[in-house]
Amino acid sequence: MQSFAEGKTAAGASMVAVNVRCLEGVDPDGLTLQKVDGASY
Repeated sequence: MQSFAEGKTAAGASMVAVNVRCLEGVDPDGLTLQKVDGASY
């Protein structure tokens, strides 16, 4: 498992994904989830 990943969207924009479980002081259960259809990107 990695703490983050870098990539590009289908439109070519740069993006970064962060695994919040690796962030000190962040409670993942306290976050509001937003579902994403990753197959459509």
